[in-house]
Amino acid sequence: MPLDGTLYEDEILRVLHTAQERIRDPENWCQYSYGLNSSPNCAVGALLMTPRSTPEALGLLNTASKQIGYDGASILNDRTNHPTVMAMFDCAIKLRLAEIMEVAIA
Repeated sequence: MPLDGTLYEDEILRVLHTAQERIRDPENWCQYSYGLNSSPNCAVGALLMTPRSTPEALGLLNTASKQIGYDGASILNDRTNHPTVMAMFDCAIKLRLAEIMEVAIA
């Protein structure tokens, strides 16, 4: 399954990747606000603005933030920097890929 934004069969992966792309440019990313009515967005705001966003995608983002050492995606977004937010999305995507592989192997 490619990570270039094409041909996603898994909706959760598509949501995570689309949200990450929404804020990949630091000019489109913000802190201390979801940015739901405009751009820029924070990490969670970008996720919520993605069509067909899922609670599972937010759960993976929160799990990724905890692996990095913060108690939730919003906290990581507001207390760190743009590269760390991008790393959180990368981690969440890897977590989802691991879940997919686990199901495929089982």
